[in-house]
Amino acid sequence: MESENNVNILLQNIQEEYGATFSYDQEAIEKEVEIQSSQFSNLAVKILSVIGGFLGSLFFLGFLMILGMYDTPAIALVMGLILIVVALGIDRNETSVLLDTVSISNFLIGGFMIGFGLVEQLNGSENFLILIAMTIATISFFFAKGFMLRLICVLIFNGSWLALILENRINSAFHFQILFLLVGFLYLSFFEAKLISKNAFWNLIYKPLHAGFLLSLSFALFLLANSWKMELYFSYDWISSITIVLANLFVVFKIMEGLKLSDEKNKMWIYGLSVFVFFPTFLMPSIGGAILVLLASYHIGHRAGTALGMIGLVYFGMQFYYDLNLTLLTKSIILMISGVVFLSAYYFYNRIFMGELTEAEELN
Repeated sequence: MESENNVNILLQNIQEEYGATFSYDQEAIEKEVEIQSSQFSNLAVKILSVIGGFLGSLFFLGFLMILGMYDTPAIALVMGLILIVVALGIDRNETSVLLDTVSISNFLIGGFMIGFGLVEQLNGSENFLILIAMTIATISFFFAKGFMLRLICVLIFNGSWLALILENRINSAFHFQILFLLVGFLYLSFFEAKLISKNAFWNLIYKPLHAGFLLSLSFALFLLANSWKMELYFSYDWISSITIVLANLFVVFKIMEGLKLSDEKNKMWIYGLSVFVFFPTFLMPSIGGAILVLLASYHIGHRAGTALGMIGLVYFGMQFYYDLNLTLLTKSIILMISGVVFLSAYYFYNRIFMGELTEAEELN
């Protein structure tokens, strides 16, 4: 109801400004707002439905294993394809939480069964299985309609890319996946209006695509921070460090652009302070990534991204602090210096931003 009221107010304001030259289909807009609201309401219930669907899928797969279904790979393959088609059919025509769970369960079961059906025919080639998973996820993303199933497809696609990297032991390529996720997340964050105004299709896929890149980037940062504990050893960490620092500077640029700062001297001060703040994160790129998620999400008003950025910043900061092979006194000094740096940056940013905004208001 609140979303519908906000849309109606916005349409009325545009109508008053442009008069008869602006026309719209109010009934179609109200119907679309209702569909969008139903997809994104009760997010906690939808997450539980995904978990329930996953657990139900595992139970059903165990049941099929007891029946000996996997002794005939051809049957498993055919049933897997049928279940995925059924899942997409339900997803395109219904939006209730219960049917969402059924759709997700069928999709996951179908994917597992296709994998079992192809293992023997591909002679256990995991690369081909991963590529098939990426293909199924990509095709399903375009045929699906619901938020949750599209989100799962994005996560499967990015997860399959990571699986290819680890399977072929080209761990350094992980930094290029981080680059891909950073570019995708920033583009989706700062060019939302441009994307959703293209056509109805982009309007529908935007939110699951943005959420998928946000979650994938957050997991990639977690993996980067804990790689040595998992014995993955992503070499050439400086690639991710430089990429994340540059991405943070781009975020600062977009924030200044959004605030319409015009004073070149103030801009140079901001860039200088930004480099001063971001440069220490070179040693722990995940901290810089969490700052990026926090700044970008807060700027566009994305609550889930802001929360993830804050959680990531606290977690990665604590992890870096405890993983340092230094004395407690040295750690304390580093922590104090970091606090002074961030407080100083806050003071100068606030002074510059508020000062120029006040001047702009006085001129207007």
